[in-house]
Amino acid sequence: MKAKVSRGGGFRGALNYVFDVGKEATHTKNAERVGGNMAGNDPRELSREFSAVRQLRPDIGKPVWHCSLSLPPGERLSAEKWEAVTTDFMQRMGFDQTNTPWVAVRHQDTDKDHIHIVASRVGLDGKVWLGQWEARRAIEATQELEHTHGLTLTPGLGDARAERRKLTDKEINMAVRTGDEPPRQRLQRLLDEAVKDKPTAPELAERLQAAGVGVRANLASTGRMNGFSFEVAGVAFKGSDLGKGYTWAGLQKAGVTYDEARDRAGLERFRPTVADRGERQDVAAVREPDARGLEAPTGRSLDRDGADLGAAGPTPAGRDAGTGSLRQGDGHPAQDAGRADAADERERGAGVRAEGRGAGQDHLRPVQQPVRAGNEHQQHEADRGAGGGLAGQSGERTEGHDASRQQTDRGSERDAPAPLAAGAGADSGRGRGRDAGSDWASRFKQASAAKRRAADGGLGQRDLEQGHAQGARVAGTDRQSARELDPTAYLEASGYTVKREGRHLSVKAGGDEAYRVTRQQDGRWLWCDRYGNDGGDNIDLVREIEPGTGYAEAVYRLSGAPTVRQQPRPSEPKRQPPQLPAQGLTAREHGRDYLKGRGITSDTIEHAEKAGMVRYADGGVLFVGYDRAGTAQNATRRAIAPADPVQKRDLRGSDKSYPPILPGDPAKVWIVEGGPDALALHDIAKRSGQQPPTVIVSGGANVRSFFERDDVQAILKRAERVTVAGENEKNPDAQAKADAGHQKQAQRVAEITGREVRQWTPKPEQGKDLADMNARQVVEIERKRQAEIEAESAAQAPGGYDGPSFGG
Repeated sequence: MKAKVSRGGGFRGALNYVFDVGKEATHTKNAERVGGNMAGNDPRELSREFSAVRQLRPDIGKPVWHCSLSLPPGERLSAEKWEAVTTDFMQRMGFDQTNTPWVAVRHQDTDKDHIHIVASRVGLDGKVWLGQWEARRAIEATQELEHTHGLTLTPGLGDARAERRKLTDKEINMAVRTGDEPPRQRLQRLLDEAVKDKPTAPELAERLQAAGVGVRANLASTGRMNGFSFEVAGVAFKGSDLGKGYTWAGLQKAGVTYDEARDRAGLERFRPTVADRGERQDVAAVREPDARGLEAPTGRSLDRDGADLGAAGPTPAGRDAGTGSLRQGDGHPAQDAGRADAADERERGAGVRAEGRGAGQDHLRPVQQPVRAGNEHQQHEADRGAGGGLAGQSGERTEGHDASRQQTDRGSERDAPAPLAAGAGADSGRGRGRDAGSDWASRFKQASAAKRRAADGGLGQRDLEQGHAQGARVAGTDRQSARELDPTAYLEASGYTVKREGRHLSVKAGGDEAYRVTRQQDGRWLWCDRYGNDGGDNIDLVREIEPGTGYAEAVYRLSGAPTVRQQPRPSEPKRQPPQLPAQGLTAREHGRDYLKGRGITSDTIEHAEKAGMVRYADGGVLFVGYDRAGTAQNATRRAIAPADPVQKRDLRGSDKSYPPILPGDPAKVWIVEGGPDALALHDIAKRSGQQPPTVIVSGGANVRSFFERDDVQAILKRAERVTVAGENEKNPDAQAKADAGHQKQAQRVAEITGREVRQWTPKPEQGKDLADMNARQVVEIERKRQAEIEAESAAQAPGGYDGPSFGG
């Protein structure tokens, strides 16, 4: 919610505007009064009331206070809700509700639902509302209202993630000097133009590429799309560098769509491979400040052996080097005599990239500092073979970073790019064997590493040559440590939510479980993806999350091992749809008995069976979700026997973005957590004489991935009313989490439909959820029926006649 405040001298003019009357009326605002405490119904009557109060303080030149409150596109409130919001807002702004005349009017002429408040700064008692820091107070009040009333959260004061980030002083100064459009502004403009007609993700990438923008798709091996990074005019940007509106979530809100089956193949060519990076990692460019505060490429560069190709004079090994160049536009190094053949480079592998996680937005320049190269290092340079490795070296590198620091304390100083900081999410050895200009995708990640260098020390101070030893292998102790290290810190730094369940870790992204990691008896951590495919150890998990990451780099991500030669990547895991077991007559009979025991009628069971939503397996009932082709993509098994140790589980290969759907009235749609809730809701509706609604089974309060499916969105958009069903949890903490999850589901529905969403939760005495509520109703109905039968039987029982007997 956005607030805009102003003051004025005339009430009639302000009222004419908000009611859209008078000479300047547009007659398009569809003005609707939604709040206030005044008796008048039109500008004339209201103006008289305001004027009467104004006379109490004729010395006040601007007694009119005008404020507009605007919601984000797609969010809409009812008139009753607006009244509650505006009343709360006026109170938070410091207006006395019983002393301040005010009126609120809604406009409906834009895609943003908004209202205008006209109030008197002069109170009925003659006191004046001063309103110090009113703009700041209004912003703070709207932030509080968003939380209190369950509205969409928007950036507030101090929120760096604005929808559209402004240019920095450096960018503005550079634009003034050069007369060129700043890269950030140009990229924002191109993106705004490209998303106007709501393209698919591949279409967006192709449009930007045609406009001269370098595009990299952050596409996981599972097919999950995580967003884009861009390069324009030699400067790299993440979506968040441009503003919240340009992140993947922001682009999706703008209409960009991604369907794995439809779009994955089209995005593969925008996804960098190991070989692609290998071709570009043989020249490390020295950088100078560019328009964004980054280090821009210059003519000086280092070859893979550390020779300075741009500076005249001898290299550290005593060799003369020519002049290398780097083209600003595409970031690829120019060919020179000192460069090894690209194919040879690919065979040998490439140095790995250095990434400082959480890099700052505008302080992205690698720090240049002197690094001491001792006699051992000079001998190391001289002994380096043509293949880029150490002469005669074939074993494992075992020296630690402490020894490396001791080594750098000796010898002469020379200027070279400093290694990146140690610690989770960063690696070292970036100064050599690397074309920093061409591998633009990692530039924006360097800042945090530079900031942590002084604080962390340790591995961040090792000699450059040790960090770039391409011919060495990771030490066995380092590999073992990485495999036994708890990956929670790395996963959380990567943006995942980690929940510990004994020796298991449930790793979630966007509310859905993405991975499951388990600690083995031998100390190793092994993981599987959300489809049940075995993934391997911690090292494999890093390479799964960060496609293209080398083996040694993954080790360093976890434990700080030296970054060395990359190894071949394992084949990508592929999800196989769940295999539904054959349902025999016995399984069906037992499953039906179970559902009837929970109060579900035969009619509802048969309806769900015909829709394919309900199937049966040995010892369980399956609730199934399908894709457009009718293939089962999601199946949840509910155990029949109470003694079954696993009462509820998803079949291997299930994808919760394909929700089970129970067909019903398309005008009314409910979203419930479980399959039994959907069946129960149909029976509850029938008993009340209503047509059963269409029911979508989410699979949990925190599951929202199904909202991105086109078929689900079509169902929601067709509905006249959408209801999100809540549940009563066992403790306050669980209740708060469930309520928050349901609130987010409702917000997403509101974004999709542009209409208000109803939230419903059974009363505590009615039961935990819809299934429990229905079962209790059935029990109560049966109890009353039995009572009636007993009463009728008692009335018809013999005996009890005291009249005269006519027998013989």
